[in-house]
Amino acid sequence: MTSIDTATPAFLARRPDNAGGSLCVRDRAAGTLLRLDVGPAGIGTPDLVGEGFTPSIAPMITAGDFDGNGTTQVLCGLPVAGGARTVQIRAVAGALGPRAAVLSVDQAGDVRISFVDVGAEFVQWSTGVLTTLAPDTVVLGMADVTGTGRPDLVVRRADGGVGVLEFPERPGSGVWFDLGTSFDGALVVTALDRGSDDPADLLALDPCGDLLLFPHAGVFWPQDPAASFSAPIRIGGGFGDYEFVG
Repeated sequence: MTSIDTATPAFLARRPDNAGGSLCVRDRAAGTLLRLDVGPAGIGTPDLVGEGFTPSIAPMITAGDFDGNGTTQVLCGLPVAGGARTVQIRAVAGALGPRAAVLSVDQAGDVRISFVDVGAEFVQWSTGVLTTLAPDTVVLGMADVTGTGRPDLVVRRADGGVGVLEFPERPGSGVWFDLGTSFDGALVVTALDRGSDDPADLLALDPCGDLLLFPHAGVFWPQDPAASFSAPIRIGGGFGDYEFVG
């Protein structure tokens, strides 16, 4: 397991709200799950959430407040005999109610949103399909990128490009925006909503394991979505062995 180092990014001093957020990462080889706070002092010291979360035990994993008590819980998708119909899960924080919801993608690429009752099965939030993703598309999560105040679906395509689906008023509706493929050679791994009214920033991992933050300019330009993000800022290193799960 590589050692994580942190930096104090200048963008935090430029943001008057100084809002915070958090990251949850997994070392896929060791199965270690860590939580890191992102706030006015940069990325905080990693807190150990647990161990033994290897992909063979928990092939799908995400973190969120699923019971609405203000703390973070871990949701694991366990191996299922004959193969699981669900292939990706991500937490959707806050915007749909007091509890986190779960974004799930099945083998056909159909995306749905569900709520979780702790100790029970998923309770489906909508019978309709939110959208259908192309093969090899990775769901990065949901965050307000377009500035509407609602969480948008953020995905990474097979070519490394990032797309955003503005949250639809009903399943099957909504507008896709292309954020492009140019992220200084880095791979976008998640969108960081720091709990303020500002649109979400993008986090990317470069080939050296450095974590780069692409700050949102504060205004979304639908005619040129990629221009909505500023030049990257390095906010940490040593993340090459980690998967971003929440």
